Amino acid sequence: MNSSENVVLSPSYHKSCYHLRNRYMVDNSDALMAVWDGKPTGGTAYTVNYAHSQGKQVIIINPN
Repeated sequence: MNSSENVVLSPSYHKSCYHLRNRYMVDNSDALMAVWDGKPTGGTAYTVNYAHSQGKQVIIINPN
């Protein structure tokens, strides 16, 4: 895949769309860069933790 391709993970919106998108991005990348304030809950926290669990390199930029 390259940056000019579109991947459709769901034909319509549903409550777990963002979760599926984030998991797809982690599963299809070598590393994750996240702008994250370190709060333990929410989509970014889940995605950072998932990336760690998959052995991905994680680079965190603190917005503060």
